[in-house]
Amino acid sequence: MPQMAEKTQDTWEKTGPKKRGLSERRSSGQSPKGQPLTPELIGEFLNVMAEAGRAKATLDAYRRCLNRLYEYLPDGKIIRKGTVNAWKQSLAESGEYMERSINLYGTAANMFLDWCGRADLQGITGACEAKGIRPELTRNEYLRLLYAAKQADNEQLYLIVKAFALLGNNVSELSSLTVEAVKKGRVRFPRSGITYIPSGFREELLEYADRNGFFHGPLFVSRNGIPLDRSNIFRYIRDLSADAQVEEKKCTPQCLTRLCRQTKKGIRQSMELLEEQMYERLLEKEQGKFGWTD
Repeated sequence: MPQMAEKTQDTWEKTGPKKRGLSERRSSGQSPKGQPLTPELIGEFLNVMAEAGRAKATLDAYRRCLNRLYEYLPDGKIIRKGTVNAWKQSLAESGEYMERSINLYGTAANMFLDWCGRADLQGITGACEAKGIRPELTRNEYLRLLYAAKQADNEQLYLIVKAFALLGNNVSELSSLTVEAVKKGRVRFPRSGITYIPSGFREELLEYADRNGFFHGPLFVSRNGIPLDRSNIFRYIRDLSADAQVEEKKCTPQCLTRLCRQTKKGIRQSMELLEEQMYERLLEKEQGKFGWTD
């Protein structure tokens, strides 16, 4: 998860950049129903912020926030009424972001909209909670996703699905699964910590790396050698839904990660129960021989 600059939300809101003139906003393609978000507008906004004296760390934080919002927006890249709130909600439901980070993401979006003269499109400030019951992926459904990827002859997607389900990492941590880490048999995820790579999965990953000529760095990259971004990862897994006959809402990295964690939790609980049973049997034998009434 990206680290935000050490600025409070109040500071960000009180020291906003100079707004653009009305003629400039109209020429940028402003629509009464929404505000376009383009790389050019993001760059212009950041330039104004730099002229206003913002620190490099703050500018980098703004850039990450707005780029993430850009990735979230559907085709057309238009911010409409309620978009910022829906975006914050999706971040909360992903389980990957702390409340403070979500609030700062929303603040950066609101500052951009204020600069564009579209305060009417700003989102609410404050906490955003994950709502509703999260869909639970069963182990059988997970196996159907693997089978669908295998039938499609998509080894990369097969291994990505397996990575989330076996290692329990977050989407933003997938690039930490490198050739070097696989060779060691353990991977250090920024948020999830050090995770053991099961031997069978480790062999599959090494064979995949060898066939594709990957000798170092992240295993899952695009044709240009760039680590896959989160939007593509979500889309690839979701596209397995029909062939795997699994509900689309369950075909997400988060559901696969929760399956991993729930499976390990179940194993731990079984081991604890077994430990209690074995301990009870030991004590019963001792009681039979050395109990007070015997």
